[in-house]
Amino acid sequence: SPASGAGEGWRAAAYRLLHPVAKGKRRGVAARLAPVLEGSVTLLIMLNVVAFAVSTMKAVKQDLGVMAWFDVFEWVSVSIFLLEWAGRFWAAPEERRYQGMFGRLWFTLSFFSVVDLLAIVPTLADPFIDSDLPSATFLRSLRLLRLLRGAGYSKSLTRYMSVVSSCMPTFKLTFAIAMVTWVFFSVLMYYAERYNPDPNMRKHYNSVPEAMWITLLNLSGESPLCNYQTWGRVTASVVGLFATAFFAIPVGVLAGAFEKDFGLDDDDDAGGDSPSWRVNLYEFVEAKTDAGIWFERAVFTIISLSVIQAALDTVPIIADDAPTQTAFSLIEAVFVLFFSLEYLLRLASAPELPQFRASNAAAARVRHVLSFYSVVDLAAILPWYLARVFPSVDEYDHTFRLLRILRLFTLDKYYPGITLLDDVLRRASSDLTVAAFVAAVTWIIFSSLLYLTENANTDEDADREEGERFADVPTALSYTLILLSGDYPLVEFTGA
Repeated sequence: SPASGAGEGWRAAAYRLLHPVAKGKRRGVAARLAPVLEGSVTLLIMLNVVAFAVSTMKAVKQDLGVMAWFDVFEWVSVSIFLLEWAGRFWAAPEERRYQGMFGRLWFTLSFFSVVDLLAIVPTLADPFIDSDLPSATFLRSLRLLRLLRGAGYSKSLTRYMSVVSSCMPTFKLTFAIAMVTWVFFSVLMYYAERYNPDPNMRKHYNSVPEAMWITLLNLSGESPLCNYQTWGRVTASVVGLFATAFFAIPVGVLAGAFEKDFGLDDDDDAGGDSPSWRVNLYEFVEAKTDAGIWFERAVFTIISLSVIQAALDTVPIIADDAPTQTAFSLIEAVFVLFFSLEYLLRLASAPELPQFRASNAAAARVRHVLSFYSVVDLAAILPWYLARVFPSVDEYDHTFRLLRILRLFTLDKYYPGITLLDDVLRRASSDLTVAAFVAAVTWIIFSSLLYLTENANTDEDADREEGERFADVPTALSYTLILLSGDYPLVEFTGA
């Protein structure tokens, strides 16, 4: 928090204007100007990243005129970033933790201050470094650290990191086990494959360090190589089983932590002044009773059978067989009547749903009818009734039948993955925006790193030189995205 008794002078005004943590303390001119300044800086950061990526393209690098404009833009940007950093450095003592003799030193060593300086230094050092040296290219890539500055303007990042930190004990344990398992299986794969008659396989297992790369990919769930010998296949199969656990445990723990933090695990019970029959009906359709559990299993089974029937109905030999179609029509009638009964039961108990409990019974039922899953239910069953009432609908009967596939979405009422996702998107949109920002930053940074390390790689992988795939940052983006998804169709990387 800001220093107690801080004056209303220039330094205090600069603090409220430039420091993101002072957002709640802004008023007057600072409250109006700060969002404009933050938005402008964020836009400038994005333009810098685009400029860096475009400047790595061969055609652009050969155009001296375009590169000259890029240099001007870079110096203008650095001047703005330097002025902004200097203003925050000057105003830092307005924050209590940066007061005292060494206050500004601690500010300079803070995370976002170091990021700012590392992003500025390359441009200042550029005139004194031979541009053809690899170190010069590496220094220029540090400009991408400006992407991390945007995170400094969001309190959501703090919440995001706190959730991740709460899972660190599990992550540390999983990491320790993973490291031991990685080395262990690398040794096994080395002994199993070092004499593989296929030279393309053998070269990846000439030593334990070399075997560790492919084994790491196997532990991530990826298998870019397949021509193993017998014991190699056995070991690789066991590795695949371990890979599932390594990913499932941390992901499950992290998902649970986010669900708890966002308050998505609340489950209110029905009750209050509601009629007993409606409460009992609600508990039945929501599987809160023994009978309700069996009803839920029946619904789940019939939904699955209905979807299978819809899929089989598209097979020509079945679609053209009259007796089969007659049987399918009878089965579909039974299914529709069952789903109609379920829909009416849910409509009757709708006022007991937590999200509708504040409304009166009639309004709750109207809101239920207009809800997503109610619309899905109606879209899946109404065509059958329309075909019975209006014979002319028969010519569209095949198309309407495909709407039965929509019943797959109703499974979410029993295994609420889509609902949970919807709740996350609505309740934690700002936090997810930060997560998307972090993902985008990671994508761009790793694309740039792969460009720096692989653009001169002449090794062929899948009949194409690796360097061609990472010739510039824009080209590298698509391949890096595949790698970040956990898929490794390419393995011929350099040591870096």
